[in-house]
Amino acid sequence: MHDLIHQCGWAHMLECWHVKVMRHKPSCTRLDDYAQMKPTWEELVEISVYLATKYLNKPYAEDLEFWNNSIMLACVLQYIELAHAMKHDDIGCVKATFLHWTLVFKSIQKYKYATYLIKLMLDMKYVYLKPLKHVIHMNWLVNPTGWKDGFCGVD
Repeated sequence: MHDLIHQCGWAHMLECWHVKVMRHKPSCTRLDDYAQMKPTWEELVEISVYLATKYLNKPYAEDLEFWNNSIMLACVLQYIELAHAMKHDDIGCVKATFLHWTLVFKSIQKYKYATYLIKLMLDMKYVYLKPLKHVIHMNWLVNPTGWKDGFCGVD
């Protein structure tokens, strides 16, 4: 399922890039054509910001299909961000995604998950002492492979 979410997300994002690039540079019929033009970093950032504002989480869109796709893409990107943060042991980023996932769990009626995440966030912020927080942070993810991107959650 993890690989499927990543592949669908990448395909969806590439299609968004393709549509934008074809409008921006009509001579480019494929993304490879655009890459061969060697766009500047500023151009890539400009297109990225445009795509994020145009295609992500548009709950007031009149087109229901576009609305559903924008919500799906926003959730997929959040999942990809979480997976990347976990692989690279970025606990701060993992914790930053908790609120989003709490809302997702509540919306799909997984109340136990949502309640636990809220409790964990509150305990980490207000209840646990610094040494305990440190121990939790240091043992939240493990790296059984020893590779720099080999971290995974503890079951």
